[in-house]
Amino acid sequence: MKTQFQFLSLLLCSLTLGLYSCSSDDDIIIEEPIESELVLDTTEDLVVLVGEPKDITILEGCGDYNVFALTPSLINIDVNDNVINILAQEIGKTQLIISDKKMNVKKLPIKVVKSKTINIEDDVDVVTFEVRKGNNDKKKIHITNGNNGYKISLDKKDLIDAKVINDSYIELTAHSQIPDESEANITITDQSGIEKTIKVIIKTTTVAFTAEDIENLKNQIVEKEEFFFQGIEVKGYSYTNAKIENSNQIGIFGRVSQGWWAPEYDSKMTIDFKGNREVGKIKDATITYENFPSKDYTSKTPLALNQFEIIKNDGKFITAIFSLIENNVLVYGHIVIKAQPNK
Repeated sequence: MKTQFQFLSLLLCSLTLGLYSCSSDDDIIIEEPIESELVLDTTEDLVVLVGEPKDITILEGCGDYNVFALTPSLINIDVNDNVINILAQEIGKTQLIISDKKMNVKKLPIKVVKSKTINIEDDVDVVTFEVRKGNNDKKKIHITNGNNGYKISLDKKDLIDAKVINDSYIELTAHSQIPDESEANITITDQSGIEKTIKVIIKTTTVAFTAEDIENLKNQIVEKEEFFFQGIEVKGYSYTNAKIENSNQIGIFGRVSQGWWAPEYDSKMTIDFKGNREVGKIKDATITYENFPSKDYTSKTPLALNQFEIIKNDGKFITAIFSLIENNVLVYGHIVIKAQPNK
């Protein structure tokens, strides 16, 4: 009896184990071998030049690679085994989508440029201005290489203005400053995000005409009377050219119309100096101007000129330069008038 009981107990345990094993058959997880993820020979966003072929190697993956670009017009693609050959066609940004037979996917951002740098004519990194006190001065820099779509940022807008001209030139306008020397930076950014920074040095000067300026005026072919004030030619004026005893007077007179909304007003300027009209520096010359060449410039009483010099007299015309500092502004100009005074 005891033996039978032991057998039944052993059988019951066996059945219990059998039932437990059958009930867990559906919970068995069969792990598949782990496939390699896609690994490329570059881990950074790719920058490629238009027309320059570039190879990308797939270092790890499961084969049967499929590759395409989100913007197909930018690049041509050819796949040879684990090497992706691309040839950029035009400027822009896209993504390369790479997949293998196990549906592993890799995205690679690509930027297509025609230049990896912005280049300035003569490799200019620093632009230096010598600005006449209280005035502005302009210069242009030529962009010889870049990706177009240029934008400009300035760190000191009170010192300099800048604008893009025809997507090829940057026009800089510098303002004279106190202290007499200041610095600013201009950053040029193209449509591909490539940047170029240029330092601008602004020096303020009280010299109205450099030796080069004077030489250029001397070499100028003179055929008519003309007048430049603050670097701008003043047109539409009549000239007087008189000699009173041993004094000379040169006058420029006109009438300025501001249109139907404002009345006309008289505009005039005279320079008085003693002596003859030979080439050389002349002392004690004075200038008087009223609304000349605009209402911003008026001094009805004579002002002493810091500089008045006849730099050329060819017998037909004389060329003279003048300057003075008034209200912390360097006022300057040059005049070409007949050598002989009117009778």
